[in-house]
Amino acid sequence: MSLRDYAAERSAGSEPPQPDFEIFGDPPTKSEPERKSTLEREQDRQKQELLKAHEVYAAYQSNTRKAEQITIDISKGLQRGENLAALFLKAVECISLLTDNRVLYSTSKSTIQTVYGIALHERAAADLTAAAVTDRLDKLRQSEHEITDEAAKSRLQQAIREHEKLLKDLE
Repeated sequence: MSLRDYAAERSAGSEPPQPDFEIFGDPPTKSEPERKSTLEREQDRQKQELLKAHEVYAAYQSNTRKAEQITIDISKGLQRGENLAALFLKAVECISLLTDNRVLYSTSKSTIQTVYGIALHERAAADLTAAAVTDRLDKLRQSEHEITDEAAKSRLQQAIREHEKLLKDLE
């Protein structure tokens, strides 16, 4: 039997037998992270670090611009004889922006309003509190017309009355 006869006999009857293993087959599929080489992963990591650094620098630039504007406002406020409590809060806001300490400003503002405005009855701090209460009261009154649920509207009207009472106490 020749090689051709053997090949014809094998191919005519059925498929040739498959080996138990593939010698030149495709490797098993891997997920995307496993396919990347070490250099590709390092490059991706460096790209992520660069993007993060860019975001941090952009926030820093924005905060610096805001701080410069606040510094100008403080100088103008001193020349105009503005309320010292308000100017102090602007200075704290400036420090908060430059140090990226977001809690400093809100904590300082509430402390000034509580200690100096409510407890010590200083007019300057009370004015700050009154301004904040007035802003909230305006927002509550605007949303009063939008609410249709009677229970929610009742709670909102109670909040409006409490804000009005607080404003009277501050004056």
